[in-house]
Amino acid sequence: MIKVYSLGPMDAAAQMIREKLSTGLLPCRDESKAFAGYGTGSPCAGCDLAIQSTEVEHELVFGDGRAYALHFDCVNLWRALKDAPADGEWRVTCSCSERVGFADTFAAAGALGRAHVVARRDSTKKGRHVITLALDQDDPR
Repeated sequence: MIKVYSLGPMDAAAQMIREKLSTGLLPCRDESKAFAGYGTGSPCAGCDLAIQSTEVEHELVFGDGRAYALHFDCVNLWRALKDAPADGEWRVTCSCSERVGFADTFAAAGALGRAHVVARRDSTKKGRHVITLALDQDDPR
């Protein structure tokens, strides 16, 4: 089975969420309850930015009573990244139809994707580059 994780404009938030997952600041298990509503101005547990009243705020409640407020995009990143292993063979591709390469860790794959975007900023092929990281979870490593 292959799981796909996309890094686009939320790249900085993805890095923060990945770091918080690895240090235990965000849980790596599923929530027991989830609520959604308009933002209250509280900081997002994923990216640390305020969740404005014009944005959707997701509140995740866990079995131990802890609750976390996250932006819509951050909760989706958290759901993808909490299950993503730290290593394996990551395939890095871009929306410009170019295969970027392979990496052994999630962090290295993200760095390859960022380097691709930076290198293409001044190219003749304009447009948005959305980096996709895919991990083959059947990999025996």
